[in-house]
Amino acid sequence: SMQAAAADPVATSYNSASMRQPVKRTASHIEYEVVKGPLVQFSDASSVEVPTAVLVHGILGSGRNLRGFARKLARENPAWQFVLVDLRCHGDSADFTHASGEHSVEGAATDVLRLLKKLNLFPKMLIGHSFGGKVVMNMVDQFGSKVLPRPVQVWVLDTVPGDVRTDPAQADHPR
Repeated sequence: SMQAAAADPVATSYNSASMRQPVKRTASHIEYEVVKGPLVQFSDASSVEVPTAVLVHGILGSGRNLRGFARKLARENPAWQFVLVDLRCHGDSADFTHASGEHSVEGAATDVLRLLKKLNLFPKMLIGHSFGGKVVMNMVDQFGSKVLPRPVQVWVLDTVPGDVRTDPAQADHPR
């Protein structure tokens, strides 16, 4: 409901392209959205130095898959903002093509770095899920050759399909 949305202090903004109907186009960068903690002033992301984390989804996913996680992080870290990207060929970046269009982990990492440079964002944290974990690790490798400072933390998340046995006498593993 509208009241529930108004009561939630976490703000989500979308770049202007993601609000339009999908059209065939050659964009200058991949698509993204920003989830801001309640203490982050409403402003253009490039005008204020706000602690930033970039979340990168897994294969066949989109930034939307990590929105709930980002909103929870924003509530627990109210001064931070969280950038959720749609990698090339995924989500709102499904039609994104770039001149150096190799579809690889390195190509996806380069796309995210280009976006961050365009937005003038210097993330303190990179969070990648599954394939996105490979992308964020490759981003760290590429940081040395870019103008962006290295992030302080990199989280690589993955999940095990199905239930996990959590017997203290044994290692955790699928049933």
